[in-house]
Amino acid sequence: MVGDPEFSWPIARALVADGFDLTFCQELELDHGVYSWLPYLFDAPWPVKVLPIAVNMLMQPVPTPQRLHALGASLRRALLGDGRDSRVVVLATGGMSHQIHGTRFGLTNEKWDRHFLDAIENDLDGLMAIPIDEIMQIAGTEAGELSMWYAMRAALAASATARYRFYTLPAVTGCGVIALDEPAAA
Repeated sequence: MVGDPEFSWPIARALVADGFDLTFCQELELDHGVYSWLPYLFDAPWPVKVLPIAVNMLMQPVPTPQRLHALGASLRRALLGDGRDSRVVVLATGGMSHQIHGTRFGLTNEKWDRHFLDAIENDLDGLMAIPIDEIMQIAGTEAGELSMWYAMRAALAASATARYRFYTLPAVTGCGVIALDEPAAA
């Protein structure tokens, strides 16, 4: 994929100015977080540019929901302040309910996943009040990845509403999508 330094560097500088310690990569191989969804939107080669922001969700300490919310709010300020008239999609990936190792291998929780999709639109504060450890108990260890969605949600207006929602539980991972629209500009 081709980069866009005129877009990405001001965003990076704004996030650093807001106190986020970033690692910058001129080359980054995209993982399943991107490859899981872009093929559903476009045929290759993809006609969009991607500014990946990778978040550590593997090794402790992982960021708190509040820290990820702050990252999203900072990203929103950077995007709104860049002076461009660009269309931007803020995409969060991260597994819904699933556990892929240990004695609870195969654990899923459809009820939790559907609650999460409702709450990410309408009750972000309520979601963020649930500790990551509790989410991992409810929905599997890897469901802690859902907290990355808090950054995406905070990058959107609080009044953003769902245009599209989909959920399926095909095997050992709950899979959900919610597309939120910003309110029309005044």
